[in-house]
Amino acid sequence: MTHAPPPIACDLSRLSADERATLMTCARALLGEVEALHETESGYRLRLREGPQTIARATSFIALDRRCCPFLRHALVSEPAGRERAGLWLELAGPEGVKSMLHGELAALLPAGLAPPVPAP
Repeated sequence: MTHAPPPIACDLSRLSADERATLMTCARALLGEVEALHETESGYRLRLREGPQTIARATSFIALDRRCCPFLRHALVSEPAGRERAGLWLELAGPEGVKSMLHGELAALLPAGLAPPVPAP
């Protein structure tokens, strides 16, 4: 038996008012730590500045965001030093149409100069 994929629409009603506030606080703080952004085939990969709270903030964000946005794939990746893409990365991706949705969200929340490129149709 196959399951239909969830629609590409965030449902903030899945979170309490306190959880929504925490999600937005985490998202703003976490996206304020983005040092680089790379477009992937199905989303974006964001390199995070590593600080004492970065991993905790990222996991809190993922735990809440995956509840209201079940169509998104979230990954937190630590690449070893000495590699071209060394560092801590937050990957956000999903089915067709997700990149356009992510573009709007990231463009509104990322620091100046890191706006993602407009995805191809």
